[in-house]
Amino acid sequence: MRHTVTIAIAIDALSWPAVEKSGFLREQCPFRRPVRTILGYSSAAIPSILTGQLPQVHGRWSYLYYDPAHSPFAWTRWLNLAGPLLHNRLADNPLLKRLIARWTARRHGFDGYFPVYDFPLRYLHLMDHCSKRWDFRPGAFDCPSLVDVLDQHGVPARFLTYPMPEEEIFQQCAAALRPDGPRLLFLYLASVDALGHAGGPDSPAILARLQWYERRIEELRRAAETAGVHVNLLVFSDHGMVPVRGTVDLRRRVEALGLRFGVEYVAVYDSTMARFWYPNPECRPRIREVLQQCQEGRLLTGEDKTRYGIAFAGDRYGQDIFLLQTGLVIHPSHMSRRVLYAMHGYDPDDRINDGIFLASERPAIVPEAITDLFALLLRAVGLSSPAEVKG
Repeated sequence: MRHTVTIAIAIDALSWPAVEKSGFLREQCPFRRPVRTILGYSSAAIPSILTGQLPQVHGRWSYLYYDPAHSPFAWTRWLNLAGPLLHNRLADNPLLKRLIARWTARRHGFDGYFPVYDFPLRYLHLMDHCSKRWDFRPGAFDCPSLVDVLDQHGVPARFLTYPMPEEEIFQQCAAALRPDGPRLLFLYLASVDALGHAGGPDSPAILARLQWYERRIEELRRAAETAGVHVNLLVFSDHGMVPVRGTVDLRRRVEALGLRFGVEYVAVYDSTMARFWYPNPECRPRIREVLQQCQEGRLLTGEDKTRYGIAFAGDRYGQDIFLLQTGLVIHPSHMSRRVLYAMHGYDPDDRINDGIFLASERPAIVPEAITDLFALLLRAVGLSSPAEVKG
């Protein structure tokens, strides 16, 4: 009996419309369907794939959240002594923040993806960060992950991900296709996400990259055939990508109240949602009134948070969360200084935000949502159900 290897390829932000338009892997993967994503960005969706859980269980959602008592950026408070020399648009720039984030991660021994994007340095000492451990390392989350379970059961596997270049990811995957090799090869590919933001979800650059992936995957098939290895190919994404159709200057509306950021309230303006905390609780009704008058989105209710799996203890990721309509983005925001061509992180009930699932064979578990991929991947390597997590 030939050795079977499951090659699981996660392509960040590959949308169902792009797959349909391009015919991506139509012959190699005849089993094809969209899958429901979660509310949030890849910072939450990849952990949901790896754990089979919603964010409130695995602990990850948006990268930055208000927690001055535990902030790894507490040292940046001293930068405020520079006053206007630093706190201006030219000096307080994304490049400097990238360097500060890298130094902070190195200082604390963090190995996760650790961006702070364009959050203002003046207030960075108030914030904590959820991604301190690499997603593909044991113990990365608040619950067991695929990595933990495979390690617990002695199932040989390799996770080939950033910051490794994608060409090298495919080369190392091909080299591992041998009869005594891993039973699972998990590839995480991130370039489609960047290309989608820059040019749209089905831009020529995206279609060209998908063609490149097809060639690399065919090379893997041939390498496996030469090595006498049977390949079970699974390809999926964490969410889709939606063209941007407009912007909302939510920050200006809130700042018009004249409240003191960092003293009376704190906000993170992500690209598709805004999150608020209230050191001064008396400010909350005034900000909520502004948000409720904004027709381009809605305040999430407690019921919404529970349904989306973001009902975190202590409202860790925001006492109030305002979600924009699909296709709109906050600008200016704390994510980017320019308006991107396409975005994700919208209401998962809007199925245009779906991720994708493709397979060379009909899987034993047919996924409806990205959280189903955990059980599917366990089944693919011979672990019969997620209940085996408990050992």
